[in-house]
Amino acid sequence: MSRGSHRHTGRVAAYRNTRCHRIATRLFFLLRALVTPGRCFWALGTLGLALSMAATPLQAQTYTDIHDFDCTVEGCSPTYPEIMAQGRDGNLYGTTNAGGTSGMGTVFKMTPSGAMTTLYNFSGADGWNPDGGLVLGTDGNFYGTTTIGGTNNQGTIFKITPAGKLTTLHSLGAGEGSSPRGGVVMGQNGSFYGVTCDGFGPFYGFSITSSGKFTVLTHSVPPCPFSGLILGTDGALYGASQAGGTTYQGTVFSMSASGAINVIYNFDYTHGATPYSPLVQGNDGLLYGTTSGGGAHQGGVVFKMSTKGKITLLREFDGAGGNDGTTPYAGLVAATDGKFYGATSEGANSGTVPYGNLFSITSGGNYSILDAFDATHDRWPRPLPCSTPTGRSTGSPKEEGELAMALPIAWTWGCNHSSAW
Repeated sequence: MSRGSHRHTGRVAAYRNTRCHRIATRLFFLLRALVTPGRCFWALGTLGLALSMAATPLQAQTYTDIHDFDCTVEGCSPTYPEIMAQGRDGNLYGTTNAGGTSGMGTVFKMTPSGAMTTLYNFSGADGWNPDGGLVLGTDGNFYGTTTIGGTNNQGTIFKITPAGKLTTLHSLGAGEGSSPRGGVVMGQNGSFYGVTCDGFGPFYGFSITSSGKFTVLTHSVPPCPFSGLILGTDGALYGASQAGGTTYQGTVFSMSASGAINVIYNFDYTHGATPYSPLVQGNDGLLYGTTSGGGAHQGGVVFKMSTKGKITLLREFDGAGGNDGTTPYAGLVAATDGKFYGATSEGANSGTVPYGNLFSITSGGNYSILDAFDATHDRWPRPLPCSTPTGRSTGSPKEEGELAMALPIAWTWGCNHSSAW
C-alpha cells in the first residue's frame, strides 16, 4: 500500500500531529536509562531501519522502511516518547497514540521484518492516547499508560498480554494526577513507577504493582517529565522535566522508590533547555541525554551528567540549520558498540534538507551523521531509536544489534502518513 493511500481524517488526532500542536505544547510547558531487555525508546510514525552495530560499520548500512502504518486499520502517529518493548518471542511491541477503529490509539505487535498485527484498539473507557508505549514485565506481559480516558478521563495504567488481552489496572482520579505520558518503568522491587504530566500541576509520582495496587508517592515532581523515568544502577529512578528549575528551563531529577525527589541539575539555556527525551545511563554510570533547545547555537545539546549533577556538553546543535541538524527531541540509545545513537528533528547535512537526521556520538563527543531524512523516507524524528539484539525469535541471540525507529512522514491537516524503519 502506498503512503498516498494512508489517510487519517480524525480532527483531534490530526490536530495533535500539526506544527500548531507542537508549538502550542512547547509554549504551554514553558509558561527519556539503560537500554535493558524489553524496554527501548522510539520516535514518531515509520517503524524499521535495521542498522548493524557489530562487525559491519553502522555508516555502511542502508535505511529501509519496513512498515507504513495505515491510520484507519492499524493506528498511526506514535509520538514521543513511545517506548517499544521487545517481547520474549523476539517481536517488537508498541503503541500508536491515534487511529485504529475508534481513532484513540492502538497496541501492536511487529516482527523484525515488518509484519504487523494490531493487538488492541482503545475506545475511551479503557483509555485514550497511549503516548508512553510499553515496558515488558517479568511475567511476560506488557505495561503502559494512556494520557486521557478511563473512568475519570485522567488517564489509565494497563497491562496487556502478548496475545492482546488488556486489563486496566488503574484509572487515575482525584488527588492522583493525570496524563502519565511517559509510561512506566519497573523498579528493583518489581513494582512499576511513573509520573504525571497534567497541565500546570501538581505533578505526581506513583507506583503500581502488576496486580493493580496503586500508591501516590509524591506530588512534588518537577513540571512535566514528558518521557517518564529510567531505573539507574543505584536503584534510584531518574527523569528530566522540560520546565521548572531555577530558570524554568527544565531539570534532571531523581526519585526514590518511596517518592523522595532530588533535583540534581537545573538547565540554564547555556547548557541546554527544555529536555523532552528520556535519559539513558552509560556503562560509565553517567546519565546521557538531549535537550530540544539552548546551547551556544540555540539548537539543543547532547550532554552527559553525573548522578550528582556535574554536566558536560558533548554537542551543541546549530539552531540556524547548520551542518549537524537541530532540535533533538529524541534522546539517545546506548548501543553495543559503545556509542550512543539519536536523531535531530530538524536540519540536516549543511542545512540543505530540514527534516532531521540520524547520528552517532561517543562519550567523548565524537559526532557523526549517519543518515539525513528526506521526506520520502520520513521526517522530523522525535521518539528515540530502539536498540535490540537480533535473532531472538530463533532462540539464538546474536551479538550484533539493530536500530528501529518510528517517525511521522508528514505533518499535514487531515492527512498523516506514518511508517517504521
